[in-house]
Amino acid sequence: MDEPSLALRAWLPSNDVHPLLTPTLGLLILSVATLLIGKAGRDGALGRNRTVGIRTSATLASDAAWRAAHRAAAPLVQKAAAVAGTFAVVGIAAMLWTPPAWEAAVFPTVVVMGYAIPVALLVRAMVVADRAATEAATVDGE
Repeated sequence: MDEPSLALRAWLPSNDVHPLLTPTLGLLILSVATLLIGKAGRDGALGRNRTVGIRTSATLASDAAWRAAHRAAAPLVQKAAAVAGTFAVVGIAAMLWTPPAWEAAVFPTVVVMGYAIPVALLVRAMVVADRAATEAATVDGE
């Protein structure tokens, strides 16, 4: 077996662990968790709580605000899950097939973009949810 490239060795704590393994598993977990939580929120199965979901003062104000917020945020949350899942697949492909000469560019790109895009979508979902919750509270006269 060939020695790993210098760029790859800089990422590796030992020669047995691929540098994309942990970030790729993290993206996979992020994708599945976001998908399940987003689906539960969209379907109304995620009750108002202080642990899971989009928690702002507006979304926690009432059950109606909570439901409206999660329904409004669902499309963006689902996109975030899809993007994280896609980058997890890209990470797996990169681990298997990236030529050593490209490792220094491919690995950081997969990790940074794989997390930055879903996080940006989730932040946008929070803004949309907060706005929907505020509107629901206004309609309810709260």
